[in-house]
Amino acid sequence: VGGGALAQKPVHELTGALYYLMARRREERGAFPTFEEAAHAGCAVPTDAEVADLGEWAPLALRVAYETTLVDMQRHARLHGYELLFAELHGATHARGAHRPAFSFLACRARRRAVLVVRGTQDLSDIVTDSRAHATRFCGGWAHAGMARTA
Repeated sequence: VGGGALAQKPVHELTGALYYLMARRREERGAFPTFEEAAHAGCAVPTDAEVADLGEWAPLALRVAYETTLVDMQRHARLHGYELLFAELHGATHARGAHRPAFSFLACRARRRAVLVVRGTQDLSDIVTDSRAHATRFCGGWAHAGMARTA
């Protein structure tokens, strides 16, 4: 498990806290079952091109980003027409406390595209961090507040 406050907590306490959080969110959704629909009211419906782009990028974000070696990242990226240009397999914490997550930078010459893929949740410490995440306005859209702050 990660360092800091997490290193001081037994896993069973973190598991209990996560279970409590999940139960609380389930209760909130039970009281307002159309919450997701209401929260997204007024949002634009994605175009066919946007859905196609997401279909192309999903394997990069969901599979390539989680490979544990550069060779496996490159191999898997090539299966989807991309090549690995650079990767940071392990996140890092800077002296000022900002966290740099694991990421990879991929390119597809045929489509003339470059993609920055940031790895998401991988272990228990990531789950605790995710539960405290907040969104903020960023470049005309929304972003994870911590990622926007360190960008």
